[in-house]
Amino acid sequence: MPDVLVEVLKHWKDRRLWIEKVLKISFTKPDDLVFSNDEGQLRTYHGTKAMFSRLMKQYGLEQYHFHFHTLRHTYGTMLFEMQENPKIIQMLMGHRNVTTTIQTYNSVDRTFFKQATNKLSEQFERY
Repeated sequence: MPDVLVEVLKHWKDRRLWIEKVLKISFTKPDDLVFSNDEGQLRTYHGTKAMFSRLMKQYGLEQYHFHFHTLRHTYGTMLFEMQENPKIIQMLMGHRNVTTTIQTYNSVDRTFFKQATNKLSEQFERY
């Protein structure tokens, strides 16, 4: 995790601790949502997106043109890169069909070709 993200999350936790004291609502217990609304409930997509945009502006990250939806693509792609089962990724991403998941998030680079050919080579070495 980049240092800037660690700092942002620390700042967010400090803010939530302060709000917790003022509103007398739990925001920092292990079972609490990290990015809940001010009532401690699940934040809407639009509310989360607005919060993300404010944080990007506050920390001068707008110049990188990193959009909220990029987090979803990064998450899906990283799961494929860690060789997670595509059906599991489909379920986590909420896709109706695994084909959508594979076509959207499964980028192939040359290292995957090398891994595949190495596996075949290892199989033939046994004979």
